[in-house]
Amino acid sequence: MRQKIHAWLKQENVKSMSLYAASLLMMKGTSLIMLPFMAAYLTPSQFGHLELLSITTVFFSLLVGLAMHENLYRFIGTIKQPSVRFTRVCELCSGSLITSMLLAVLFAICYFILFSASTSISHHQAILIAIVISFEAPLAICLAWLRLNNKALTFFKVSFVTLIIQISLIVWILVTNPSVTLLFGVGALCSLMQTIYLYLHNKFSFKLPSNADYKKYLRYSSPLMLSSIVAFGLSGAERWVIAESHPLETLGIYAVAAKFALALGILIQPFHMWWMPKRFEVLENQGTNKVVYHTQQGIAALCLLSILVTWISQCFIMATLPSTYHAASQLVVICIIIMLLKEMVELLNIGVLYAKKTNYLFYINVFATSIALSLAWILKDTGVPAILLCLCLGQLIRLILVAYFSESLHSMPYKVKALLSIVLVSILFTSSGWYNNSTQIAGLMLVVQPIIFLALLQKLNLIKFHKIYLKDSTSEKDIGRIL
Repeated sequence: MRQKIHAWLKQENVKSMSLYAASLLMMKGTSLIMLPFMAAYLTPSQFGHLELLSITTVFFSLLVGLAMHENLYRFIGTIKQPSVRFTRVCELCSGSLITSMLLAVLFAICYFILFSASTSISHHQAILIAIVISFEAPLAICLAWLRLNNKALTFFKVSFVTLIIQISLIVWILVTNPSVTLLFGVGALCSLMQTIYLYLHNKFSFKLPSNADYKKYLRYSSPLMLSSIVAFGLSGAERWVIAESHPLETLGIYAVAAKFALALGILIQPFHMWWMPKRFEVLENQGTNKVVYHTQQGIAALCLLSILVTWISQCFIMATLPSTYHAASQLVVICIIIMLLKEMVELLNIGVLYAKKTNYLFYINVFATSIALSLAWILKDTGVPAILLCLCLGQLIRLILVAYFSESLHSMPYKVKALLSIVLVSILFTSSGWYNNSTQIAGLMLVVQPIIFLALLQKLNLIKFHKIYLKDSTSEKDIGRIL
């Protein structure tokens, strides 16, 4: 058994997946790691200002980048001759760099002429945003090229070194001069350094694509960019609505809550990374029952994690963060429910993708986002919880429509009543955190509610606590020694 485990761990795909997972954890988990330290030096207003800069940069990166890195997978990754493939990726990277820089300059000019007097973003911060969005698309192509060539170790090293530099600079700035502009500048500097290093590491040369190739790239990636913009409406645009109707202090408190909800997305990523690439292969080779089994296991794990993350977040916020941030312990409840619904859409989205009806997803996202943002804008003055409940409604609409169309295109024998039961119970348990303001109660619920939920899973036959028999001849004694 030990030999099988060691052999499995030595497989190239397992090693690569582990390195990518660790890199993802470093890139997305940095903000959580640094949160207590940053909260000790930054006021909620400064935190909110930093969040406003970050989300504005994300939006314009999507807009300016035009999803050009997707062309790498669609057109360049399939080329057989290495020399031709390398030439094409050089052209794509160069073309995206020129396009991004031109669009960034255009947006910067529009900002300075039309909006500089009416926003809380200073001229220096606007310049930093322009720098970041100029290099974001080429950076995405450089990183995608590493993945395409199975350079997982290089990907990990770049992520690790960037993390060390970023944390070191952030700590130095917080201790010496806690400035929002300087902190945001750290991210801009790291993006620029990554782009330059990877451009040199990949040995790219500056070559512009032909007009025909460039138009082909734009025709393919522009709709994907629009889809990303639509998705941004339910996972980013609400920050602008909050900033428009509330002080930056309120946005800062919400940003803290949103970071803990992100932890739920990070924790379910290992399952996504294992299951998503193989689900259609399993569907074709092993049938719907196997797909249903793994999907239900994923939903059960997601619901359990949502309960755990809720109470861990409340304990962490109330025990480690300054009292000015404690209001985030309530908002984190709604944020986690939003993330729960969002991740469930990904798990249940099988029939639509299998039938290659991706246009359905675009229309569903447009419909759900339009309703959610319209209601959020109408109710913006009633408070942040009302805005977040509108996002909950948007994600619920997505979930219902995606589940309906997936089932109509490819029927799956789900245990519908059992799944509805565990989802409703997990939302009920998570929602109970809204009424809690005690670390002791949060600690108690962290133990009690997961036990009750596991008992429910056992009762509904979604999991079974019994002896696990291995297919080989390994004895139970050997199993105990291994574990």
